[in-house]
Amino acid sequence: MHRILAEKSVNITELRKNPAKYFIDQPVAVLSNNRPEDIS
Repeated sequence: MHRILAEKSVNITELRKNPAKYFIDQPVAVLSNNRPEDIS
């Protein structure tokens, strides 16, 4: 189990469509198959 510290989340499909929309001023958890995805 992973602890998600971000208040908002987005799935990887939506993130790929428009990444600038999600990374503005707050942390965002990226989910892949409803699990946290390591994007670093």
